[in-house]
Amino acid sequence: MIRRSLIALLMAAALAPPAFAQEPPPTSSAKKSAADPNERICENLFIGSRVRMRRFCGTRAEWQALRQADRQNVEKMQRPMQCNTIMGKSC
Repeated sequence: MIRRSLIALLMAAALAPPAFAQEPPPTSSAKKSAADPNERICENLFIGSRVRMRRFCGTRAEWQALRQADRQNVEKMQRPMQCNTIMGKSC
């Protein structure tokens, strides 16, 4: 009887949410680091597959320039292709 009560009590305690769980307040250094363009960030870049990865470390400004160049390349590839007529033949 005591064993069943103990098991039931432990199950209820394990399934109950914590009563005093709170998120820590955001620190001012987190806000400052988000705006710092000279902060170095390292990420793994996938080259074709997950097997071939390359690690790139750069500043926030370099990452922004890289993302902007990638976005321009995507937009360039999505534009309709311009056909030039060569010797009277159309594309």
